[in-house]
Amino acid sequence: MDATTKKYEICFHCGEKSIINPIHFDEKVFCCDGCKMVYTILKDNDMDNYYALDQSPGTSLKNIAISPSTYAVLDAPDILDTLLSFKTEKVAKVSLRLPNIHCASCLWLLENLYKLQPGVISSRVNFMEKQASITYDPSVVSLRKIAQLLAAIGYPPELNLGVMNQQPKGMSKASKQMLYRLAVAGFAFGNIMLMSFPDYLNINPNTDIVLRTFPYLSFALALPMVFYSGWGYLDSAWKGIKSRHLNMDVPIALGFLALFFRSTYEVFAQAGTGYFDSLAGLVFFLLIGKWVQDRTYQKIAFDRDYKSYFPIWATKIINGEEVPTGLNQLVAEDEILVRNEEMIPADGLLIEGEGIIDYSFVTGESEPISIMKGEKVFAGGHQQGAAIKIKLLTAVSQSYLTSLWNDEAFTKEQERPASELSDVVGRRFTYVILTIAFLTLIYWLSIDKSMAFYAFTSVLIVACPCAISLSIPFTLGNILSRLGKNKIYMKNTLVIEDLAQVNHIVFDKTGTLTQKGLLFSERKLLTEQQERLLKTLVLQSNHPISQLLQKAIKAEPYDNIKNFKEVPGYGISGIVEDQSIEVKVGAFEGKKTGTSILIAGREIASFTTIDKLREGVKELFKDLRKHYKLSLISGDNDSAKEVMGELFNESSNLLFDQKPPDKLAFISQLKKKGDKVLMVGDGLNDAGALKMADVGLVLSEGGNNFTPASDMILSVDLISKINTILNLSKQSIRIIYKGYLFALIYNVIGLFFAVSGHLSPVIAAILMPLSSISVVLIGVLLGSSMLKKIKVSN
Repeated sequence: MDATTKKYEICFHCGEKSIINPIHFDEKVFCCDGCKMVYTILKDNDMDNYYALDQSPGTSLKNIAISPSTYAVLDAPDILDTLLSFKTEKVAKVSLRLPNIHCASCLWLLENLYKLQPGVISSRVNFMEKQASITYDPSVVSLRKIAQLLAAIGYPPELNLGVMNQQPKGMSKASKQMLYRLAVAGFAFGNIMLMSFPDYLNINPNTDIVLRTFPYLSFALALPMVFYSGWGYLDSAWKGIKSRHLNMDVPIALGFLALFFRSTYEVFAQAGTGYFDSLAGLVFFLLIGKWVQDRTYQKIAFDRDYKSYFPIWATKIINGEEVPTGLNQLVAEDEILVRNEEMIPADGLLIEGEGIIDYSFVTGESEPISIMKGEKVFAGGHQQGAAIKIKLLTAVSQSYLTSLWNDEAFTKEQERPASELSDVVGRRFTYVILTIAFLTLIYWLSIDKSMAFYAFTSVLIVACPCAISLSIPFTLGNILSRLGKNKIYMKNTLVIEDLAQVNHIVFDKTGTLTQKGLLFSERKLLTEQQERLLKTLVLQSNHPISQLLQKAIKAEPYDNIKNFKEVPGYGISGIVEDQSIEVKVGAFEGKKTGTSILIAGREIASFTTIDKLREGVKELFKDLRKHYKLSLISGDNDSAKEVMGELFNESSNLLFDQKPPDKLAFISQLKKKGDKVLMVGDGLNDAGALKMADVGLVLSEGGNNFTPASDMILSVDLISKINTILNLSKQSIRIIYKGYLFALIYNVIGLFFAVSGHLSPVIAAILMPLSSISVVLIGVLLGSSMLKKIKVSN
């Protein structure tokens, strides 16, 4: 039997049709040894569920050659430094582009990579970008071996080291693909319309042999137009149906197929010339509308790629002086000071001090790593000891820091959609439209079959729920960007939705509502040497009390400190010039007020802190008391209870002497009662409470106290604007509803004409993108207008 008559056999792994030397193994067929090998690897590791997620989900390995020397370049230290975003002895992180990612099975397999290769800690896939972020143990497995494994299972990494760190230039691949599809649709549309003129002029096609071929030529042109130009809609709809989620492309795809198959039937059954002209116009104008939408959205300036700047500072060393400097002003070769609990803003070299770096922000691992002088430190780490000096190797990457902020490890509910409101409305809208469309089809089939498919398609196209899906990201995204320019920073648009539902606000006291002052009881007993010891100790901490002591003591500090330790809620300690020195809060010593300074275990001085309300706090609470439940939870003693009582409601909880676990438990208790909680703190001792709250707001005061547990960062001088921001979030949701009302009115009018058969699919295709653009522009313009009326900056 020759190859032309031999029956096709389908590869179990990749789905490729094989007629030459198929491989039979384990009662299955494979097109090559590579596909068989992947199947064997997965089966041996109990991962053959991969094949249950999709039919023939793999990629053909016929043309992928893997030898022991493949990816040898990844063993070179300079190449590793280029590729790795983080590296210690036990943990390394890399992002690799894997062009062969194409389905849900790919995601499942790649995110279970650790089962195939010892040493792989975790892997996360960005399906849209076709990238995998892999965390691994370099002492167990090399990057080269991981790359070889990826290639062996059908996902060879794309390594173009020459341009890996360059910004893309010119038109993106997706934009080019869009133009190619538009060009094919335009060519088909023009020619199909030309060949439809005999129909428009009521010319009998049987009078000329050429005219009789026009319907068949229209069919031939419709094939690439539907299945190439319109493939994006068809593919998206099919994936939605497979995942049991009816997305917005399902109605459009049904409209395409209804017109195409109805027209094909009429042409080949010689029952008519079909509706290829309407189909051509539909595809062409939809693609034009999509292109116009993309161009319009690109003109709307708000950050969608993590480019906003955090309002945190670094302490730059200039000629021996400490100068607070914005992160955007730091460059390579700058020297910075990083105190206890402060974040390292960019990769650098440790040039002074002992690094005890917590990289949980980067890796999720909380065990601190000891770093010695001359060793490299990575952006995103937090120092857990005495202050260190770092020489930066690169400028600060805001996109990297913000992407860490948005990492799944710090999201409160990892399964939440990008917008809960649009997800619910959009899904229900799709079901309603499909129901109306099929009822229209059934109605017209009994009256006029040709009109049935015409009206069916018009309903599906004119009522596309694109406007609903696009309203929230563009309306709230624009508001997010404009708030950022006023020193109000939110993690994502979900924060605005959550703020609109808040009914209970919990405040920290020190560093949040109050500014501290010092009152020494025995200041005169401090000698110059004691002041130098104390200055050296407090310089290591960025706690508000430590900052006050730094300003109060003018003596020059010593150069070195050993065994520095800071315990939240208790105090700081260390060894300077072979003498132990401690600053302990009074509660630690069994007192209710005061803070002690101890040298060699002996108290040499004590002081109390004087609380002074921040400017604008009284006015803020006048507004908040009317609309919200209020609580105070502070790590300080109750010396300020009377002052705080004047701010809060009589029914408010005023809790003092609370340690970080107490704050976390209190927030958890409120949420169990059904409250939507906003936690406002300074990010120093309340990271757990900030993360537990529905919205965690950190107030930043010219310091590096950023915590990834927060959802929102606000410059402390804008504390009086918290109520304004809460009102703004509610008005933002109202703007969304206004956009939905416009979409509803448009859809009711459009559906009336479509169901009655008075609206052609071509006109529907023109109206649909116009409605989407209109809703987006309404949201953006109303949002911008609202921000102009509501002053959010001082």
